[in-house]
Amino acid sequence: MIVFLIELRSHINDNKISKEIVFAVLSTESQSTEVGVKQDNERVEIVKKEVLILITDNYADWEIGYIAPLLNNPSRSHIIKTVAIEDKTIISQGGLKIIPDYTISNLPEKFEMLILAGGTFWLEKKFSLPQVKNVIDHCIKNDIVISAICDGATFLAENGYLDSIPHTGNSLQHLKANAPSYKGESYFKEKQCVICKNIVTANGTSTLEFSREILKLLDIKLPVGIPEWYVYYKYGEFPE
Repeated sequence: MIVFLIELRSHINDNKISKEIVFAVLSTESQSTEVGVKQDNERVEIVKKEVLILITDNYADWEIGYIAPLLNNPSRSHIIKTVAIEDKTIISQGGLKIIPDYTISNLPEKFEMLILAGGTFWLEKKFSLPQVKNVIDHCIKNDIVISAICDGATFLAENGYLDSIPHTGNSLQHLKANAPSYKGESYFKEKQCVICKNIVTANGTSTLEFSREILKLLDIKLPVGIPEWYVYYKYGEFPE
């Protein structure tokens, strides 16, 4: 259900009266609220779709360094929300301190994508995190895209999600060495990023490729186009 809160405001400037509508759109499905203002009584509905990033202690902040601000841009149809296993401040490898929006136990009913960032936490826990597995199962059951990079992808490998679909990771050797339950060797692709159905996997050196494929999946419109954006940040070539 979507609820609209509308307020009409009048302003006097240079002896002229102008009116504007200030509106808020509350979505009980996505848990997001956006406020907008338009002149001359124009009403614009803004409903943001949530993309969740699972952050863990010592997570690899650079691996989401491109995609997070791109999706969280006020002009976009999506918004970034962070999720943690526990209700506490999470500190990244770069020392960034984040208070998560959600914990695994209180996720919103509806979201567009779950992103698993890499980091040392996964290996420390030997990729055995039942509570995270439950969230992955929920995503698969409800056709929610899962995007995993670096050891986020290794977690998927260890828990059987990559055994029968094309995928990539930090390397085949890395998956075999760190995910003893992994049985998907014949499906491994030596690529930066692989998409199969609703699962995106990427190695830890492919932050840009990972971001590019997420932008495509979510149908995000950039001023210069996604291919041009990628070339600019990959090679420093500004599109003409």
